[in-house]
Amino acid sequence: MNSLSVSDNIKLYNENIQKLIAQKSEVEKEIYRLEGSIRIFENFKKLGIETIQINNNILENTEVIDNEDAI
Repeated sequence: MNSLSVSDNIKLYNENIQKLIAQKSEVEKEIYRLEGSIRIFENFKKLGIETIQINNNILENTEVIDNEDAI
């Protein structure tokens, strides 16, 4: 006859719930990040900016460069 451990199932379900809660938090953070990005690009569009030129070397740079001329 087969058996089922009640205690093991409770533990397993609690572990799964905790994993899902963590994933939910990460998904919410990603949604907020994407919504912020959309707002930025919508503001670019309102200002009439349709294309942003990107220097190929900038993708290799990991430093933040403050350049007032970039605005």
